[in-house]
Amino acid sequence: MTMLTAALLILLSMPLCASLAGTVVWVAHRNEAADDNDLLKTFLMALVVAMAILWSLSRTDAVRMRLNPELRIEAEIKKNAVYAAVEQFAPSDAKTLWTFLGARMARGEFVAFLDSDDVWLPGKFDAELEVFARFPEAEVVVSDSQNFFEGTADGESRFAQNGLLEATACEVRLASDCHWLWTNSMNTVHTCSITVRREALARLGEKLFAEDLVCCEDWEFQMRLYHACRVVVLPQVWSHVRRFVDASRMGRNVPGRPTTPEQEMILLRSRLTVMERADWLQGLNESLAAEFVRFREDTAAKIFFSGSGATAQRTI
Repeated sequence: MTMLTAALLILLSMPLCASLAGTVVWVAHRNEAADDNDLLKTFLMALVVAMAILWSLSRTDAVRMRLNPELRIEAEIKKNAVYAAVEQFAPSDAKTLWTFLGARMARGEFVAFLDSDDVWLPGKFDAELEVFARFPEAEVVVSDSQNFFEGTADGESRFAQNGLLEATACEVRLASDCHWLWTNSMNTVHTCSITVRREALARLGEKLFAEDLVCCEDWEFQMRLYHACRVVVLPQVWSHVRRFVDASRMGRNVPGRPTTPEQEMILLRSRLTVMERADWLQGLNESLAAEFVRFREDTAAKIFFSGSGATAQRTI
């Protein structure tokens, strides 16, 4: 409500203020003889006080929202979980925002993730529910997926690439029984092939994906998930990951095109950032711990030599 609106409200309320002031004069002087000056002074003082009170009331949120529909709508929006979440995230961090909102607003027993360009195949959840029923202690099920580039299958399935197809011998198994080195970012699964019990996901906190990474946020999320939860591997393709040449992968490699030195450096630095702050990653078995150390040293070396090469080129 603008100052002009408030002023008009006061003017329109003058008769009410005058009535209140007259009542005050009558109450104050009803048992005494008072001259006109005393009556006028009391009336004006009461009128000013009444107008001041009315002005103050007109500036309260309750009155402003009743008089201004736009303010009422704004107040309702601010109560919404979406608005509260938007306030916590950077404008460019759409994926983290919508993943956070989906996980927060979910009411079912299970939570799964699906980017707009990926596809779940019919029967995916039925197959996963069977796994959860077979392994009641399981908190996470990861299934296989297939990359597609511009509508054509691109290479082998994800499990064939990251070693899970061989490690499971194509049988449903606990991840702890598989030789799966998930402490290497090259061995991740696609996020759309992960289904997790909502109560287990809550243990990771509200923000599931890092906001400060251009890439490798999925890997960091997955390591937190595998470290904290009991995972079962379902070696069947139930998701298609579709990739296109578009502008949605700023700073990342575009499928079908060679990686630029700048993109490679972004990837390496993101990997190293994830590993350097993974002090929570304790109690790993020997093979996972060894692979983590090896991969961190290898990543740091690549960054060093890439930087040295760039410096040498600038010098020449």
